[in-house]
Amino acid sequence: MEFSFPPPSHFLALPGEPPVPWTRWYEAFETYIAVLGVEDLSAARKRAMLIHCLCIEGQRIFKTLGAAADYADCVRLLAGHFAAPKNVILQRILFRQRKQRAGLSAGPTAPDSRNLTAFVSHAGVFRYARMPFGLSSAPSCFQKIMSTIFTGIPGVVIYLDDIVVHGPTPALHDEHLHQVLSVLAKHNLTLNEEKCVFSVAAVEFVGFRLTAEGLSPLHSNVDAVQRLPEPTCPAQVASFLGMTAYYLRFLPQYSTTTAPLRELLKKDVPWVWTRACSTAVRQLKAQLTSPPVLAHFDLSSPTILTCDASNIAVGAVLSQLHRGTERPIAFASRALSPAEQKYSVGEREALVCVWACERWHMYVYGRPFTLRTDHQALTALLATSGTGHRPLRIHRWSERLQQYNFTPQFTPGRENVVADLLSRATPCPPPSQDPDPEVTEPDLIQMLHTPLQTTVSLQDLQQASEQDPVLSQLRAFIRTGWPPKVSEELAPFYRVREELSCWGDVCVARGLRTVVPSCLRARILLMAHEGHLGIVKVKQRCRDLVWWPAIDRDIEAMVRDCTACLHDRLLITTRLDHRELAYRQAAGAFRSIWTGPEPGARLPDHLGWQRGQKVGTLNASSPLETG
Repeated sequence: MEFSFPPPSHFLALPGEPPVPWTRWYEAFETYIAVLGVEDLSAARKRAMLIHCLCIEGQRIFKTLGAAADYADCVRLLAGHFAAPKNVILQRILFRQRKQRAGLSAGPTAPDSRNLTAFVSHAGVFRYARMPFGLSSAPSCFQKIMSTIFTGIPGVVIYLDDIVVHGPTPALHDEHLHQVLSVLAKHNLTLNEEKCVFSVAAVEFVGFRLTAEGLSPLHSNVDAVQRLPEPTCPAQVASFLGMTAYYLRFLPQYSTTTAPLRELLKKDVPWVWTRACSTAVRQLKAQLTSPPVLAHFDLSSPTILTCDASNIAVGAVLSQLHRGTERPIAFASRALSPAEQKYSVGEREALVCVWACERWHMYVYGRPFTLRTDHQALTALLATSGTGHRPLRIHRWSERLQQYNFTPQFTPGRENVVADLLSRATPCPPPSQDPDPEVTEPDLIQMLHTPLQTTVSLQDLQQASEQDPVLSQLRAFIRTGWPPKVSEELAPFYRVREELSCWGDVCVARGLRTVVPSCLRARILLMAHEGHLGIVKVKQRCRDLVWWPAIDRDIEAMVRDCTACLHDRLLITTRLDHRELAYRQAAGAFRSIWTGPEPGARLPDHLGWQRGQKVGTLNASSPLETG
């Protein structure tokens, strides 16, 4: 904010203090010059302004330092006078947390942005020369400045003005700490000694407790959740879930526990606090009382990403092997959108693999890791060396996974306990954007762009699928899960259940092929047989577009029973080759020339007019001699 420069007598009267007061004063002086817009003044005028702003006490000290005709010499003499010996760093702690005292602003405001911060007061119109933290962009700007300052220093974690320095050994930790303090001194940043923590094996940082063993929730926050009463309205339910969701990474059963509470937040649902809701609140508080300790991510340890999907949600666990023991790094799960719930089993399992890899991209990108799934066929479909036909959606996802160096591994469902549990309910709503954007009408409707479009429309297919009792049961099984045993008419669908999915509202597909209702199959076969193609050609037409049980058998029976095709086959068996017919016609013509027309023989029309002539000998040269 523009202001009259304050007198510096409150610290210049104490020479020999640490250099922070002088450096802070000089930084404010440079800002004052920038606000006045006189950065291009000559060195002599800037020297005069500097001496004037030092006031009486500063000018008296300046006179004792010797002659300084240049502005740079003045700054050098004053800095040398107020400089103090360097502090000695004690090498005896594992964690050192420091909080800045000088971090009162996010840095100077850009000259072209200062007018945007103007405000009116009783003393006039003012604008900010340094960005205050009241602006919405100030925290992000300050975080960017701090991250830039400490770039390249290992063992440092920064969140705004909180700095944590750590190291695997005391020697490395002290080396990191020395680098941090050197950078702070270089950029004229001071620390609040009252908020610095020394000689501790654990530290509190952004709501978590950091130890050498791992990460755990802060005890004070857990106690605050324990003291919360039961919610009495939807707003209190949302607040309670918001507080507990901050520690979602520690609660693998969070989705299952909070399911009754999330039902109360849905629209048009009356407020009814049931016993299940009370049980959910008590269980959630109990889970926070003794949460698991998440291990620190180690770059040298093997990384494992375990994924699983259910009918309504997906879940994943990021873990590592520490000394032969698998320890969790983070838990995650999310709900499936209504469109994703209609995917086939294999597509849902592939979706969670893509989602988990992209969610923990910063952990797994650029390093080898193991990708676990309980879908055995998916290990071949997602492998970079896999061959064979892939559904189009899985093919796109496999291309997105090619940027990661993973080894797919099959894990039976009975052993995939944690990821399976995370996927049994929805811990958070699905993302607003589909991770795999696609058109509203699936690629399966490409059959409508063929000659079939004139006979079977999308409305006909939807109406027939909705009225078909078998497809109605299929849709229910795809969305809610398959029973261990099914009826005989559903047995063919059960064998390919992992390829079945729903699209639209009522239609069913196997991969990219539409499952045709029974009432439309005869029409589909007639359209595929248009032009009276053979069995192989008809199968090729249907193979990429439609499917139903025993479709090959129906095609063969339909082509065999086609009357027109049967008539053509009978004609083909008695038809002579054109070359053989021409040869016979030519031979008969020459016989007529030599011996005359035989009884009942007809000369070919293309020979035109013929005449006979007596010859002496019967050889090949006789006609030529007489011609």
